[in-house]
Amino acid sequence: MVVLATIGEVDDVEALTGKLFQAKTKYIVGLGPYEMVRGDQKNFKTWDEVNKENGDVRWSVAVLEVTDTTAILEQAEDILMHLHVFKYQKGDTEAEETGEKSHDSHLECQCAMLFLVNTVTQTSVALICGAREKWLAQQAFPDATWRKACKGIRSPSSHVRADETLCDVGTLVSRKLQFMPMCIDVIKAGVPPWFTKTSDKEFVQIVLRLKSPTSANGGVTWDLREAKKYVFTEDLQKKQKKAHQWPGTRDVISMERAMSRPKFIQVANMNAGMDGVATIVKVVNRADADKEGKAEVVVGDTTGVITLRAEAKELEACVPGSCIRIQNAKVKMHRTGNSGFMRLAVGKWGKVAEATEDEAAQVKGEANLENDRSAVEHEQK
Repeated sequence: MVVLATIGEVDDVEALTGKLFQAKTKYIVGLGPYEMVRGDQKNFKTWDEVNKENGDVRWSVAVLEVTDTTAILEQAEDILMHLHVFKYQKGDTEAEETGEKSHDSHLECQCAMLFLVNTVTQTSVALICGAREKWLAQQAFPDATWRKACKGIRSPSSHVRADETLCDVGTLVSRKLQFMPMCIDVIKAGVPPWFTKTSDKEFVQIVLRLKSPTSANGGVTWDLREAKKYVFTEDLQKKQKKAHQWPGTRDVISMERAMSRPKFIQVANMNAGMDGVATIVKVVNRADADKEGKAEVVVGDTTGVITLRAEAKELEACVPGSCIRIQNAKVKMHRTGNSGFMRLAVGKWGKVAEATEDEAAQVKGEANLENDRSAVEHEQK
């Protein structure tokens, strides 16, 4: 770096770097919402390993690195609108030989995440355009905070309030190392049935009537006023009523429940091989930590107990007598000779934390020590 600075006759490298990032931010803002959504969009297919009938979940992640998110968030409604349209248009196809255009709903993008990374503060926020994005963000980033993306923004979906349009994920900044793997782990652990359904038919008809986008002043403009009117002008009560008519959203109550919090299960319902386990349990007791800082912690509820293999960073919350929340855990088999015994383990993207007062209230009564799931011997081949 010093050599390059000398060759380029640069006295203040940091100042130059700052100017370059500021120029990049100005460039991104000038591109407009169309390019913001599509310019750095990476598309993925992730297999739902739990609910195999869902098949591949098609989703995408876009990242915009800027020195100030203000100018971009001022365009939040337009960006959310473009995310809606982008997801539908991923199903557009064109035959190579004939050039015939068609649409395959099975190729639509089911979930489009867009992150704004502030390169100065090294923090990020995600813009949330719909139910699937909201659900995925809640599961992948349980410690995130939520607020309005900008002043005056309106609800963009039947199941997303205005104050849920921005998800602040804090100091997470890397698509490759954080955003992508954290979302993949959640999807693999199982998405709700409604997650893989196709677009709202009325919205599709509006999109089909839209004129093609045009290039102007180095960017792309697209008149989405008709579509935007449909998405943003209905009040939330009307939208929720309409949601009952959407194809594939037969159980809207279950959908709201799934998005509001993880689906917590009781100890008696845990079985070997389960992934993405979320539970609220009492800490019965804990062993001393080993040389690596790990320890076995017996946790449970009124249905039974199970042994949690806790990492050093997770032990702080594991105080005997307290209630804890466990998310994205796995039920593994701890092998002893030819036998196996169930253990609960939290991976890299899982979490063990002190339960909130409301969560702790769900665990009534003492842990059922008579049903020790980790004491049951399983023959191993």
